[in-house]
Amino acid sequence: MLFAIGAVSALYWFTSVGHRFDFASLQSLAIGGVGLVSLTWLVRHERKHASPFLPVDLLGVPAIRVAVVVVLLFASCLFAVIFFLPVYLQLGHHVSAAYSGWLLVPVTVGMVISAVASAQVLRRTGRPRWIPVTGLSCSALALILLGILPDHMAVVIVLGILCGLGFGCVMPTIQVTIQTVAGRERLGVVTALNGLARSTGGAAGAALFGAVVFALIPGVDRSALLQGASETDINGILHAFHRAFLLAGCVAAVAAFVASRMPDVALWEK
Repeated sequence: MLFAIGAVSALYWFTSVGHRFDFASLQSLAIGGVGLVSLTWLVRHERKHASPFLPVDLLGVPAIRVAVVVVLLFASCLFAVIFFLPVYLQLGHHVSAAYSGWLLVPVTVGMVISAVASAQVLRRTGRPRWIPVTGLSCSALALILLGILPDHMAVVIVLGILCGLGFGCVMPTIQVTIQTVAGRERLGVVTALNGLARSTGGAAGAALFGAVVFALIPGVDRSALLQGASETDINGILHAFHRAFLLAGCVAAVAAFVASRMPDVALWEK
């Protein structure tokens, strides 16, 4: 119950602040306060529970704690791109829904290539620390460039591949790292914790990205965008998405920095 109340309150706040209500409004403070109190109470409750829903003791292990934060930040960027890149292409570039979906293929191809490559690097070295740092740095660069470069479909495709190459380095490496550090006895628990971090970060990131975009286009008739929009509206939409991509790039850069703070553990010897 505490998790549900805290998660729903937090996600609604991320989705609506700056759009449905102001940051400093009474409604914003009330919803944000409910989410913060619920999640804080949840952590205190789980510390005393014999079989906790949230394994707080595992978060006391530095490698696992840092990895969970990295996954939260990584997932927020990944799901923001997956959900809103097609919307950006449809609204700002007037492509069809099917074509905008196909333009996610470069992101997926990049993720598959880098996931295989990072697995081979980890297998040979046994040291995972710098793999997600490198990947998240690439994704941060791609997202920042997506926010500042001129609008062109070829640019979007190339940066989508670079973004996918970066994202693909993260989850496989983090998963193996925390499973090895936690040990065989806590394998299922730490895997579930990683999944929870990924789901929570993805939901929060998509909500925050959408809130930023729609807060920056308050004067645009959003109900009629797909049917037709004026040149002024399109410019406003592109500007809003560029600012949101810059925000996502900053989050990815923070994730890269956090990943660099992970202890340099050797998962196995050559």
